[in-house]
Amino acid sequence: MRLFTIARFGVYAVIVTIGLLHLASRGEGASTPDEVHGPWISGQTSQGYGVGARMERSRVVKIGLGWGARCSNGLPLHDQRAAFSEGIGRFERRGARFGGEFGGSDVWPDGTPYVLRARVVGAGRDGEAHGTAAFTAVYDDRGRRVTCDSGPIRWSARR
Repeated sequence: MRLFTIARFGVYAVIVTIGLLHLASRGEGASTPDEVHGPWISGQTSQGYGVGARMERSRVVKIGLGWGARCSNGLPLHDQRAAFSEGIGRFERRGARFGGEFGGSDVWPDGTPYVLRARVVGAGRDGEAHGTAAFTAVYDDRGRRVTCDSGPIRWSARR
């Protein structure tokens, strides 16, 4: 039953992430995405998942990355996705540095509540970016609180 709950959480997290990626990728009337947002750069996290970031005038404006976590019930939560950009959560840019936080809670169709918190910070310049991210997911498994924590995840990306 616990494995089913974690699998259900994973499916729901993917659905939420797809929605976030859709919101993050909407253009505002440019003839091509690169005219407004610049080129994509790609790389990898310290956990081995992929990273993609969009640059604008040598600054990161969007970032998406994969992540995994170990849960307090001993089961892994892996192959999750998260995206950050202006307009989603609190994503702020100051020069080449940027950071963002996202938090949300919802209830699965069976009534199981969950909370997801995420944070990413980094710096980007001249087609390269690097930083750290961290994720925490909390849900209830038959009256027991289960916490899944990624710990700090290093990431880097380049053209």
